[in-house]
Amino acid sequence: MKTLKKLLPLFIIAILVIFTSCEKDEEIAQPTPIQSEINDNETLAMNDISLLEEPEISIASLETDFHLINNAIPSETENEIEFDESSCEFSFHGARKNQLKKLFQRLDLNKKQKFYLHKALHSYYRCKRVQMILLRKETLKIIKRSNYSRDKLIKSYKDGNITKNQLYVALQKLQTATKLAIKNNPVRKQIIMNIKDCHKNFMIKLQKILTDKQWAILKKWYQSKSSNQL
Repeated sequence: MKTLKKLLPLFIIAILVIFTSCEKDEEIAQPTPIQSEINDNETLAMNDISLLEEPEISIASLETDFHLINNAIPSETENEIEFDESSCEFSFHGARKNQLKKLFQRLDLNKKQKFYLHKALHSYYRCKRVQMILLRKETLKIIKRSNYSRDKLIKSYKDGNITKNQLYVALQKLQTATKLAIKNNPVRKQIIMNIKDCHKNFMIKLQKILTDKQWAILKKWYQSKSSNQL
């Protein structure tokens, strides 16, 4: 028992060393006054939101109903970057694995920067995930109503009230009306603004973590057509 009591403090110290290993490194460079100010247009240009503002809806037919293409949201990147707090290292997965690896090699982050970048990414993904769930639910409400109208049109065709050509013309018009209803939905617009705020807050955190040189590298990567986003 005495031996166990002697070893207990050593065990606690070992655990503390493991969980604070990421924070034992050189201090993060403080942002310059220019760095601390972020331009809205610059920030939003870095974030691909085209699918949010212009949702893609399938064309309905006799056999298929209306549905979202790619869920009408940008491709999710949350599972592409993982962080091991014990080693303080990132690992990358998915189609952009090599691209992300090269980016982080160019950034050449120290351990403390890696730790705080991990925290910033986690907070950003969580913020965006909540809004994406709300966005999808709101969009599916409109899709459901459109599919109800589609069913009525098909019933009218099967009852002989309209021709097949008239049916497809009506379905095309319904698709256009559905896209407009989704795009102009005030609730959806507010959710998109919330997603933009998630991204802007993420960018502000990154500016505080990165040096001027690192920020320039990340900014250039974000603005390239192939980068998508973090």
